[in-house]
Amino acid sequence: MNASLWDWISDQQHILEQIIVDTAQQFHQEHQGAPNYAFHLQRSRIESYNLAHGKDLCYDTPAVGFVYSLWYQPRRINT
Repeated sequence: MNASLWDWISDQQHILEQIIVDTAQQFHQEHQGAPNYAFHLQRSRIESYNLAHGKDLCYDTPAVGFVYSLWYQPRRINT
C-alpha cells in the first residue's frame, strides 16, 4: 500500500472507528424490537465467523452488515 495512503488512513482511525460505532448503535436501536432480531444476530455472527475461516457468507440475513461492521471489517482493516 502506498505510504501516504497508509498514513492518511492511520490518521483517520479514530474518525472511522467512531463512524462504525455510531452506525452500529443506530442500527441496534432501530431494529432491536424486530421479530427474530436475536436469531438474525446469531446467524450473522456464525456467518462472519465462517467467513473468517475461508467459508462463504450469506448476505441475505438482515443483521449481517451490523455484525460485519463490528467484527469482521475491523479485523480485516487491522490485518
